[in-house]
Amino acid sequence: MSVARNPKNYSEELESILQLCRAPHMGTARLLQILDQDHTWAHFQGQKNSFNQEYKNTHAWRSYREGGAAFRLAVSNNRYVAIPSHLNNEMIVPAVMELIDDSTEAVVELGCGWGRHLFGLRNLVEHDFPALRYFGCELSDTGLEAGRSIAALELGRASVKFESFDYLAPSFEFLHGLQNVVFFTCHSVEQIKYIGEELFHAMAVAAPKVRVIHCEPVGWQLNDELVRKAETDNKIEMPATFAIRLGGEVDDSFSARMPVALGWNRNLVACLMSLQNQGAIKIEFIDPNCAGNDIYNPSTIIQWTKGP
Repeated sequence: MSVARNPKNYSEELESILQLCRAPHMGTARLLQILDQDHTWAHFQGQKNSFNQEYKNTHAWRSYREGGAAFRLAVSNNRYVAIPSHLNNEMIVPAVMELIDDSTEAVVELGCGWGRHLFGLRNLVEHDFPALRYFGCELSDTGLEAGRSIAALELGRASVKFESFDYLAPSFEFLHGLQNVVFFTCHSVEQIKYIGEELFHAMAVAAPKVRVIHCEPVGWQLNDELVRKAETDNKIEMPATFAIRLGGEVDDSFSARMPVALGWNRNLVACLMSLQNQGAIKIEFIDPNCAGNDIYNPSTIIQWTKGP
């Protein structure tokens, strides 16, 4: 079966997933591995960042072409680092795993796409929590179709269900009767320029016990000056001599350029801080710029629960 490699866009990626689901003896673990390999290839075929360009004619590049590892620039622990190209440098799955215990009934991802994180999470914790249920919430019909096709590959496993969901009109009726729910998002709130407080109120009352993790490119929003610049200028200017320093701390001005230029989220941090001041939620911790697969929009973890 021929499957398109190095998908150029989300629609092409979903078509590849649907083709893979039709392959004989396909399972979720195998499918995720194939997709990860395709994304690794895309980093080099697409010359994703200048670091790959620098390696093009070097020994490291030749080593990669012969089966060795090459590297790319990424973010870890609020610093710029070089990581092997094949690594998926995300924190969301291990962060969610830490919140799951014997009393957790369901894990819900908002803006889940086709459910990569949910299926990966299930592969890791299903043996310890066989009764845990998984819900993927997604706006696009094609994303829902792809997720449901993957879920149908192994019907005997823990349930992964997909629900139509709109960030601007949140509803969690499908969770009715559940007592302990973990919500998470990963670079999906970023697509909503101004998120409303009604989303978080709806999450907080979805069950008696609720814990939430956001993994979003919003570390720059902790800088009030950058937030003001984003509102007044709609762009973040950088000095002509600016350069990324390997091992140096993440520059929030650089991180803000892409979200501001593309109209991504500008108020998640402010919204959560406001809700905490109201007593509606309690922010447990914020870990700025803790991970990321490139240097342009590093991930910040924000964890919260219901207010006292």
